[in-house]
Amino acid sequence: MAQIVDCHAPKYLYRYRSLEKYVKEIKTLREGYVWCSNYKDKNDPMEGYYLANEFIEKHPSPDKLYNFIQYNKERIGLCSFAETGSNELMWAHYANQFRGIAIEFEVEKLCAFIRDATLARIRYVDELFEIQYTAGRLGESLKQVLSCKSSKWIYEQEWRLFSDIVGRVDYGERSCVSKVYIGARIDPDTRRHLETDLNDLGYRTQQMRLDGYAINWEPENP
Repeated sequence: MAQIVDCHAPKYLYRYRSLEKYVKEIKTLREGYVWCSNYKDKNDPMEGYYLANEFIEKHPSPDKLYNFIQYNKERIGLCSFAETGSNELMWAHYANQFRGIAIEFEVEKLCAFIRDATLARIRYVDELFEIQYTAGRLGESLKQVLSCKSSKWIYEQEWRLFSDIVGRVDYGERSCVSKVYIGARIDPDTRRHLETDLNDLGYRTQQMRLDGYAINWEPENP
């Protein structure tokens, strides 16, 4: 079972996805997994920055210690979620300019079926996190480092799943996904294929409709 660091986790979290790699996205839904990437693969070049505490600065071999910290930081897998499925900037930036999808996960079920992972809310701050390097607490401190981002990214309302591996993390149970939302600018042929594939897998879908500056939704496709 995945541990939730913040006890006030929302009922649902969302994964915005482009369909440029259609087969890959359908495979994740068919087989029930998410991909946890290395922090270096994220789009923020300031990911993972931190301040060193006094213990690190006064260590007799600080370079070796920094290398050890870096080695362990790169072994943590990250999977990003958002608190809402109707964020226009997220649709534009992460779902191929409204041509992709937003996958709605039921948090309680997702955490019940994923093992050895931690779910945490991102803290948006204006100063770097000071890493607390003490015996037996490096892993926890590194997750705290990777739970902090510049306040300029606050629009993302991000939560992160932290895994002990970089790569595929299975949840297995399709009921963890409660619905798939389809972007307003999706190609009609892609939409037909998508709805057929998702219906065959037992997933509910809902098509976005743009009403002026507002996002609304067509009646649900059961």
